[in-house]
Amino acid sequence: MCLVKQQYFSSLVKNIAKHSIFFFNSHQYKRSAQRFSLLCALIFSNPLYSQEHSKVDDDQTTEIGGAVIGYSGMFNQVDYWIKLAKSLRREANERNSVLLNYTENIKPPKISYKEKLSIPQKAISDNVDGLILGSLSDETIHKVDILKETNIPLVLVNTDIEHPLVRSTVMTNNHLASTLAAEFLHEEIKRKQKTGVTVLIVTGDQGNVDARTRADSARRALSRLGGYNVQVLYAENWDGKNAFDITLEGLQEYGDDVAGIFSAFAPASIAATVAAESSNTEPVIMGFDCNIVMKKLIREEKLVGTVMQDTSLMGKKAVEVMFKLLEGLEVDRRVYIDPIILTKNTI
Repeated sequence: MCLVKQQYFSSLVKNIAKHSIFFFNSHQYKRSAQRFSLLCALIFSNPLYSQEHSKVDDDQTTEIGGAVIGYSGMFNQVDYWIKLAKSLRREANERNSVLLNYTENIKPPKISYKEKLSIPQKAISDNVDGLILGSLSDETIHKVDILKETNIPLVLVNTDIEHPLVRSTVMTNNHLASTLAAEFLHEEIKRKQKTGVTVLIVTGDQGNVDARTRADSARRALSRLGGYNVQVLYAENWDGKNAFDITLEGLQEYGDDVAGIFSAFAPASIAATVAAESSNTEPVIMGFDCNIVMKKLIREEKLVGTVMQDTSLMGKKAVEVMFKLLEGLEVDRRVYIDPIILTKNTI
């Protein structure tokens, strides 16, 4: 068991006292008891105080308290969602609060439909003060209806779906990001003097609003820029293997007429480079998001570039919005995070 400093135990006592005051209110006894046990469990299981993170500067004092925020995104092995979850937790910790990541231990290939539907109920059972959700679709948004009888504010991240219980959505400007990606792809197709007129757009689930926005925005931009034959391909569950299969099928069907590919999520971006090699074609490939593998592919010029989402800023803004709601303040219905174009020259 790791050693923690005296200041930490002092903070623990303060927070126990803070939340124990509700015991004197009989009608709040159940909620207080649950909150009391939850806080203790969170404090002793918090990664900041595990053996792996037991080295703390002598002058550092950490206080855990304040709000308990529930969070669910996509499964934790996707680079984008890993970075976003870390940003959310970091910002919550800086506000002396805790983040319950309900998808932290979910393994690929996907979160099941049943698991997605159970998360709001888990949040209610844990008496969270607020709930941040991502990776929803038109088919699963109704799962939040259960929050109607609670005072739990709901903030979405990178999932722009209309619902009366959604107080705010913090998101990448997917329209801007995909438009910029399409414009950059167009310029590279001209620079490389490609003679084909077909462009493949590979995006995620057709039922997901982000997948549709990325595809539709890129398609409109390409139609405006030139006489392209744009083909939109949807990868089920945002799966890299499925993205590879449908990209390869598109390359085999249209052959050398494929001038470019816009892969609208990270696994699809990597899959496109493998599919191009497998089909002996050389389309210009533009990606979306970024990870270590994609950086390597950009340096090798297998990807001409990518449009990045600022996960650090997105997590920070989502927690900021949540705390404004908890304080009773007004917030914008949508908070946009600008994308960043990454190329070999700017990597």
